[in-house]
Formats: sequence, structure tokens, C-alpha cells
Amino acid sequence: MSVPMGNLYPVPDGVTDEQAAQFSVNPLTVWGLLATMSKAESGKAEQTKKWVINTAAGDSVVGAFDCVGGEVARAVVAATNPGAPMLIYGALGGPTLQINTLDIFLNKKIQPFLLRQYLGSEGQNRQKVFASVMKLIQDGIIKLPSGKRYPLADVRTAAAESLKMGGKEKVFLEG
Repeated sequence: MSVPMGNLYPVPDGVTDEQAAQFSVNPLTVWGLLATMSKAESGKAEQTKKWVINTAAGDSVVGAFDCVGGEVARAVVAATNPGAPMLIYGALGGPTLQINTLDIFLNKKIQPFLLRQYLGSEGQNRQKVFASVMKLIQDGIIKLPSGKRYPLADVRTAAAESLKMGGKEKVFLEG
């Protein structure tokens, strides 16, 4: 397998293989979502943390994240304030996005979020983003789930396990 040099990142001591294997999906996505929503500059975790705390207080919903889409998107958009953005970053509910026409008239914004696009927009800061998120994992601020490990020879069993609905654990291949 060949990977572009810009997509590689160092894994510091204190970060397990399981954590490193999950790094490029959920932790980076959360960082990108928060940075995009808050307009915080990369590397300013404290500013992003304050934005999350301030927007979580009170009855106002000034933004939302949705990884499901489909029918769930209608409820998520309906819960946001007029003018509030919703970043959609997945389609677990299917390929069709459903929203109420009234929400369009209320100027609610649905914006796509693609991790690849976000990282591309970071340009030279990309490695700084990688290092910042990896440091949060290393320091235990971002906690990632452990999972079941399977030898590479048991790839079929591992794949079947990963497809189980409601699985609480990640599946890792070793070897």
C-alpha cells in the first residue's frame, strides 16, 4: 500500500496502537467539526473548548452536527435556531437528506463536512492539526474505546464482528 507523505503522522510514546488506529477517523473529525463550527484556528483547543461550553448552556441551539442524515436530519435541523448551521458529516441513515421546508425559510443552514476537504484546507497546518489531536489523545483528554483483537488469519471473523449492529467495541486486526 502506498500512502502520500502528507497523510502520515508520527505516533508519540504513550499512544497505543489501538488509539493510533482510530486517530484518523473520529478524533480528527471531531477536531475539524469543532474548528469549522467555531471558526477557531487550528491548535487553539482552549478556544474551541470554551465555544462548546458556552453554546451548550441555555436553550439556544446555535449549531449542530449530524452523522446520520435521512429522517434524523429533519429533527436535528428543527432543533436549531434560525440562521444556525448544521454540519452533516455522514449518511448512516441513507443517501437521502430530509428536512422541513419551513426550516429553509428560517434560514437554517446545512453544510457538508468532509474530513479530507477540511484537512486539505489546512495546507501547511495539516501536520500541526495531527500533532494537536495526537497530543490530546496522549494526554488522555480524548479517550478512545478499546476493542477486540483478531489475528490477521481470522479476518473473516473480524469482519463479521465489525458488521454486527449495536457493537460497542472496535475490531482490530493484528499481524
